Amino acid sequence: MVNRGVIASVAVGLVIGVLVVGCGGGGDGTASISKAEFVKRANGVCARIGKQVTTQFAAFVASYGGKEPKGAALKAAQKKIVETILTPNKRSEIEQLRKIGMPTGGEAQINAIVDGLERGIEEAEAQPTLAVTGKVKSFADVERQAKEYGLTGC
Repeated sequence: MVNRGVIASVAVGLVIGVLVVGCGGGGDGTASISKAEFVKRANGVCARIGKQVTTQFAAFVASYGGKEPKGAALKAAQKKIVETILTPNKRSEIEQLRKIGMPTGGEAQINAIVDGLERGIEEAEAQPTLAVTGKVKSFADVERQAKEYGLTGC
């Protein structure tokens, strides 16, 4: 049987990691928007991405028939979570962030968040076990930075 604590840790880690900074909308990456508009878009996208990650993770767990993989199969499952759920959602998040433009006066903070997301992807791909347990340092740093910036829905 799948350890519910492991599933909860993985789900929380993925959801927090993926949702720390989300954004949506148009733009070509050169527009400047207000902080309030940026936060509004980010929080809206966080809800959408959160649902997507939760759905993807539930399907992943179901594919194992309710049984927790062991040994090499566990390592392979962790790698697959990173490759099929975490990384694609993080890359999409970064792409969307760049497309909506920078919030006026928040360029340094948002660039730091984007840089942290990129480092987090690299860390997660190098150490999938840390990624599925929510222990990727760069993602934790991004979460702190996002909260400091005022993102409350992520």
